[in-house]
Amino acid sequence: MLGHDTSLTRSGQTRIPVDSRARAEMKNERALVLGGGGVAGVPSATGVLAGLADAGVDVTDADFLFGTSAGSVVAAQISSGVERPTLFQTRVDLAFQREELTPREGALDEVFEFGAKEDAEVTDPVERLRRIGELALAPRPSPRPTGARSSRPGCRPTAGRSANCP
Repeated sequence: MLGHDTSLTRSGQTRIPVDSRARAEMKNERALVLGGGGVAGVPSATGVLAGLADAGVDVTDADFLFGTSAGSVVAAQISSGVERPTLFQTRVDLAFQREELTPREGALDEVFEFGAKEDAEVTDPVERLRRIGELALAPRPSPRPTGARSSRPGCRPTAGRSANCP
């Protein structure tokens, strides 16, 4: 069969026919696979990616991004459009990390108000879940370190955060 490999393996099993033309078409696709690593995994992987970028190797423009645990967090971050130096800074700047982990004043009150309102308005559990999902998917500003710049023109950070800059 033209374009197919049907040879035997060392164990004597026949290989599954694979069209070699299809294999050739896929050779330009690249994947970045990021492993886990617990609490240290995110800053560690972010640091490695920053070091590679500094050395002129940009692996973040891969066709596919895969990650497990901490690796999935880094994959999401690098696909977010936030510049790599900013991502790296957020992992090494302790002041930003404290700010990132400190809840905004009144945030918990908003959660309870939302819950009370939903309980009063919606009795159908499916509709309640739909609304929670809608809220989770709603766009909201992401925190940025002081002085960070957005890739969007005209976007200016204010007081360490940019409410108008995604």
